[in-house]
This record gives sequence, C-alpha cells and structure tokens, in this order.
Amino acid sequence: MLAELQELDESKGWQRLFQRLNWEASQKAGSLTAARLPENRQLNRYRDVLPYDHSRVILKDGPPDYINANLVEISRLNRRYILTQGPLSHTAKHFWQMIWEQNTTAIIMLNRVVEKNQVKCFQYWPCGQAAGHSDMLEFEDFKVYYLKEVGNEYFTIRTLELENFVTGEKRCIYHFHYQTWPDFGVPTSPATFLAFLFEVRQKGVLSPDVGPSVIHCSAGIGRSGTFVMVDSILREIESTGDMEQISITDVLLEIRQYRVGLIQTPDQLRFTYLAILEGVKVLMPDIYQKATENHWKANEERENEKENLGEVTTGDAKSEEDSGDETPPPVPERRRPEDAASTADEPRAKIIRLSEDEPKADNVVFTESSEGSDEIIDLSSHSDSEQSGHSAEEEIESSQVSTKEDIKKGNEIPSGQTESLQAEEEDKVAVHQVNNDSSEMEKTSEQGKGELMKSKAETQETSEVIQETGTGPQETSEAIKVEGESEFIRTANETTKTESATEIRRRKRAERNERITNLVDNIKKKVQREEDAKAWKSRLKKAVFVAAVCSIAYVTFRYLTSG
Repeated sequence: MLAELQELDESKGWQRLFQRLNWEASQKAGSLTAARLPENRQLNRYRDVLPYDHSRVILKDGPPDYINANLVEISRLNRRYILTQGPLSHTAKHFWQMIWEQNTTAIIMLNRVVEKNQVKCFQYWPCGQAAGHSDMLEFEDFKVYYLKEVGNEYFTIRTLELENFVTGEKRCIYHFHYQTWPDFGVPTSPATFLAFLFEVRQKGVLSPDVGPSVIHCSAGIGRSGTFVMVDSILREIESTGDMEQISITDVLLEIRQYRVGLIQTPDQLRFTYLAILEGVKVLMPDIYQKATENHWKANEERENEKENLGEVTTGDAKSEEDSGDETPPPVPERRRPEDAASTADEPRAKIIRLSEDEPKADNVVFTESSEGSDEIIDLSSHSDSEQSGHSAEEEIESSQVSTKEDIKKGNEIPSGQTESLQAEEEDKVAVHQVNNDSSEMEKTSEQGKGELMKSKAETQETSEVIQETGTGPQETSEAIKVEGESEFIRTANETTKTESATEIRRRKRAERNERITNLVDNIKKKVQREEDAKAWKSRLKKAVFVAAVCSIAYVTFRYLTSG
C-alpha cells in the first residue's frame, strides 16, 4: 500500500487510475429499472445518481416502496451500510420510515445543509430551541425529538428519539454530523476524519448486532463511499493483521457493485489511501512499523538495482566507443573542367559588367528633418526641371532594356556606339542630380532657419526659468531626496504589515496543528482505556467463574461428606 501510494504520487497517476476504475466498474453495472419509473423520478435528487435494482432498499409499508438508497454488504467483515442521498423535503418521511424498518441506530451525515449557496440536504432533524430550531419534527407516522448534542469545530454528535405513532414504540438514534468536508473535495486532515470515525465506532453502531447504519452526503456516493472504504479496509487489516496483502482498488470495485459511482474524484481516492495509512498508524502501530520497514528495504533494493544497471550501461557504451570502426576518409569534391567553366560563365560575366555600368536613379530621398523616420518626399511633382529629369530616367531605362535584349539575342554592339551611349547617359544623370541637389538645398536652408529660431526661443525660456527659480537644481535634488525617503518609509511599513500577517498565519497554523495532535492523543488514550477496561472485565469474569466453581465444589463436597 505504501509502495502503491508512492508510485502514484511520483508518476501523478491518480487520474489514470481513477478513469480505469470507472471503466471497470461500468462493465459490471446493474440495472436501474425502478429508479427510472415515471412515478419515482421526482424522488431522486440527481438524475445521474440512481440505485441499482438488486441492492436497493425496499420500503415495507408502501406505496411507494422506492427510496434512493442501497444496502452495501461486505460479508467477510460482518459490515453492512445503507448509502443514500440527502433527503428531499418530500422524501424525509420515507427516510425516517427506512430508519425504523431497518432497525438503524445511527445516521452518519457527511455534508452541510447549504454548501456554496446551494441546498444540499433537507433539514430532517430538530436542532433544539437553543439553536433557534424546534425540539420536535413530525413526519406522518413518526415524530423526531431532540435530546442533546456534543461536538467540536469539526463534527457534532446529536442524540435523537424516534417515536412511531402506530405502535407507540420509541428508539434512540445517534446523529453523527461531520461539518468540514467540502463537496467534491477532501477534509483538511486525515486526523480529524479519523477522530470522527473512531467516535462512530466507539458507540458500537457499526457492529453486526444492530441494524445497518445509514450514511449519506448530498448524492450518497462521494464522501459516503470514502467513509465506507476507510472503515471497511481498517476493519479488514485488524482481522488479517497484514496491510500489504489488501488491494484498495479491488475493495472499491467490490462496493461499487452495490451503488454507482462510489468515490467521485481522484483526490477522494488519494485521501482514502492517506486516511487508511494514518488509521493503521494510530490503531495498529506494530503493523504500520513492519510495513514501513519493508517499504524502505524495497526502495533500497530498487535503488541498488538502478545503480548497477547504470554502471553496466555506461561500461557497454564505453566498450562500443573503443571498438568502433575508424571513420572513412572524406570523399573528394567534384570539380568541373576549367574550359567548361569559363565557357559557361562568359555570357553571365558580360551581363554583370553591363549592369554595373548602368546608372542607378533614386525616386525618393529622406530629408534631414525626418532623421530616419517614415516621412518620404516624392520629387516627381515639385518643378519643371524634375519633370525633365524624370523623362531622362525613362530614356535611360529604355536604353537599358534595348541593350539587355541585344545581349539575349547574341548581337554584339560596336565599341563606338557603346561609348556614345554611355556619354549620353552620364549627361542625363548629371542633369537629374543637379536638379535634385538644388531642391534639397532650398529645403534644408529653410528647415535650418526654422530650427535656429526654435533653439533661440528655447534658450531664452530656460534662462528665464533659471533666473526665476534661483537655485533650481538644488531644490529638485532635495525634492528627490524627500521622495526617496518617503518611498523607503512606505516600503518599510508594507514589509512590517506582510511580516505581521505571515506571523498571524503561522501562529494559527501552529494552533490548528496542536489541536489536531491533541485530538489524536485523546483518541489514542481513549482506545487504550477501552482496551484496559476490556482486559479487566475479562479478568473479573474469570475470577468470578473460578470463585463460583470453587464454591459449588465446596458445597457438593460438604454435602457428600456430611452423609
């Protein structure tokens, strides 16, 4: 059990295990005919939590004979439980009728009436006038009286009296109410839950001599199933004396044959493991110590095996590296003949030389005021000279296209014509650059004048401000110092507040842990006192028996000898 818990925690396999159990339980699911009858649908709190036909509790004094409850029997442990939903307002009378007919002496309630602003159960019992409630509630043929209650911050134990109008008979009913178990969740600590379970056991309401105890939460499957699992497995460990031979998953699948969906979440399944281990530790310390020692031995053996396997694998890897074949020499690169390369590259080289001689014309430029921004100025619409430059560019481009087409066709241009074309192109580009430079000079001069005027105005303003403030830089430095000191004081106050809050939380946590340990110690002492009392009772019975035998023998001896 310890090894299984450790493996599931390390591999985070609780979700996978829970899904596998759900699938296996669904393969053995029973029929739900009675629960799905039209006249019984309104008697179910949830549509998807219905009782199996073969194990449902049948009301004797009907109609109706239906109640959303199942009898769970574990015959090898002499344990019988009735798991049911939290009663509705119109099914509370059926609930108390079941309590009476099944000769139940205890109700184990694991939820609150209202949880997360939702009604999870009807108030089917009286809480007394001290709690602002009545001392008696009536449900057709039954009356329920409030007698007394004891409890702590985790659970409450009430004593009720159930009276049957028809027969006039009265019975004492214990109402065990665990109040700190969230829906679809787990208790804060296994210790508090075990304290509640030990109180239930101490009253003797789970013994086979009385009727089965009725256990319910809101749906009667999640928290109720966890309670049944922990109690039954602890009972089995007590009877067998060995916790390693018991499979929690097998027991869960066994009790799921009686009611659908027992234990609703992977967290509840994990809490079941933890509560069982904590219960064995408290009730059977010798068994727990033995299991712990075996677990540590198994872990050490497993670690040694891993180390040995690691050494073997590293040795094999080294031997493979040493015995590996030598790497083959690199394959020589393939080379083309120089004649083929030169002939293939001749037309490409001619095209590259001609493209390098072509003039490059720019249509857009960045002004000095933009300073590398996205503000682009198009020079095509500023002056007539720019239009002539633009026409020159078009002529150059047309000449470039013609030269490229001639090259593609394989026609060679005479050297005289190429020189004249290059001279004309250079003249056109020069005219275009002169026009561009003149327009740029005009713009930059205007922008430079504007920037000079702005800088003069800014210097005058700053001088006036300095004259008015006097020692301005000193005052600003002093203000910065004051702000820094105030910020330091503020952060110091915040740190003290956080430290005080953490100290309060730490103190509360320590107090809560102390209360839990005290509760567990009290439970241990109570169990020890019960065992001592049982031992003294057995000794007293033996002594009385021996004394009775001796007295009878003495009387018979006197009778026989007296004649």
